[in-house]
Amino acid sequence: PGGYGLDVSQEFYRKLKAKAVGYGRDPASIAILPSCAPLIAPTKEAAQAVQAARREQIGVHGAIKYLSGSFHGFDLRPYDLDAPFPLSAIEKVAEGFKGDMTRMLNVARDEGMTVRQFVMRFGFPKDRFVGTGEDVADEMQEWFQGEACDGFMLVESQP
Repeated sequence: PGGYGLDVSQEFYRKLKAKAVGYGRDPASIAILPSCAPLIAPTKEAAQAVQAARREQIGVHGAIKYLSGSFHGFDLRPYDLDAPFPLSAIEKVAEGFKGDMTRMLNVARDEGMTVRQFVMRFGFPKDRFVGTGEDVADEMQEWFQGEACDGFMLVESQP
């Protein structure tokens, strides 16, 4: 859920902070704030059920539409969902883009994803923190203390 996990975010954090130092900047002057829409319910199971229902409602074709906006209009609809993800075609469109898009493409490359796997992983709201209020707070704290981010941009969760 949420696309990429703690380990990928920690690596991104370390690299970006090191790059700042390389350019003579104080790494603390750069804030890495991933966006997220925590999904909170009375129980973890209830939150996961809401997440599953939202994903089912959106479906693979809704997720493709969502991703087309992320990829500057690159349309994934013509591609076979069970074929390998078209990295070479999308990398040309993605040149110059950083952040989430770069990490998403790296994960797709590293894991050898199909179009369907990519869409199901990244084509949904950024609900990487799902559970009770305590579950979500604990996981966000783990990210912050584990140097995966300097905080979060909380966004509205929309189905």
